Amino acid sequence: MSRQQATEKDLACIDIVIAEANAAIDAGKAGVGAMLTWRGDVLAVCHNTYAETHDITAHGEMTVLRKLAEKLDAMSVEEKQDLCMYVTLEPCLMCMAAMSYAGIPRVVYAALSEDANIEQALLEGETARTINDGLVRGPIELVPGVRREQGIRLLERMHMRSGEPDSGVGHTG
Repeated sequence: MSRQQATEKDLACIDIVIAEANAAIDAGKAGVGAMLTWRGDVLAVCHNTYAETHDITAHGEMTVLRKLAEKLDAMSVEEKQDLCMYVTLEPCLMCMAAMSYAGIPRVVYAALSEDANIEQALLEGETARTINDGLVRGPIELVPGVRREQGIRLLERMHMRSGEPDSGVGHTG
């Protein structure tokens, strides 16, 4: 499993998804932000839309993938090598699988799975980091914990911090 250090560009991009997540929380929505870039250009910035749609699969990453479905489908395998997903919370198993199928080779995220309530997880002890090597379409380069403290603050604002009761805002991701 490949884990790299964050670049200056990664820090700037995580700041964008943190701002997206804070705006979502301010509006009474689930505050998990996600953004996809290609060759450094922003393709889409979204947040978890469960509060608006009641779609339990509407995690931030999934919302980005849906928004860009046609664009991603039209990209070559070579072009996809320059994609990067930025997320405020470590992706769940569903989102990791979807990103793998979409051909996204790199994911940078702030808060870790263990920073959130266990009730928000799908399988205890299974995280993006533990399943990554088993992805059939190849491991994704993971850059965990970038601006982790800010990611934890987002979880606290949503009352989804480990050891706190579920806020009822909806599923993470």
